[in-house]
Amino acid sequence: MNRRYFTVGWLLMVVGSAGLLFAAGREWIVGTITETGLPVVHVSLGGHSVAPASAAFGLLGLAGAAAIVLTKGWWRRMLAGLLALIQMGAVALLLSRVVDPRGAVRLAGTGASGTVAGHITPWPYVAATCCGVLVVAGLLIVLATGIDPSALAHGAAAQGIADPVGDPASAAASAGAADDLWSTLESGHDPTV
Repeated sequence: MNRRYFTVGWLLMVVGSAGLLFAAGREWIVGTITETGLPVVHVSLGGHSVAPASAAFGLLGLAGAAAIVLTKGWWRRMLAGLLALIQMGAVALLLSRVVDPRGAVRLAGTGASGTVAGHITPWPYVAATCCGVLVVAGLLIVLATGIDPSALAHGAAAQGIADPVGDPASAAASAGAADDLWSTLESGHDPTV
């Protein structure tokens, strides 16, 4: 069950990041500025103009997907939780940038004084949804990367690690193994082969 959650979470992280990068490059706000006696000015603002951090959140998700594969245990849980928190903030940031499309069109038109009309395309909502998918992916990975309760209950003995301090026979055996390794090195042989 945990492996399935991890796989689904990781795939969601990759797909959400790719979707966010794709949506960041599309038109988010489209509008017009009309002034008397002048031609109508059409303004198109992409995700990079409206929310420059949108692509960075997508790249962060892809980097996180790569890092999650390379980590284990607590590090994986911490990284996935941190990515989920960051993407929660990204949802709020991306949606706050498209609240006033007319103001954004006016700023893009360098403060034109005419009549301004603007509307939001679906792409900022797609980007925010992809951030939401990244939040869910991070939480799935946090859930999938649980703690082994037997390792906490029994410590090193549960993991099959011998305690050389408590057992004189195992301490002598490990000392003998170190002597054998040293003699192999002295004779010019590679013990790793």
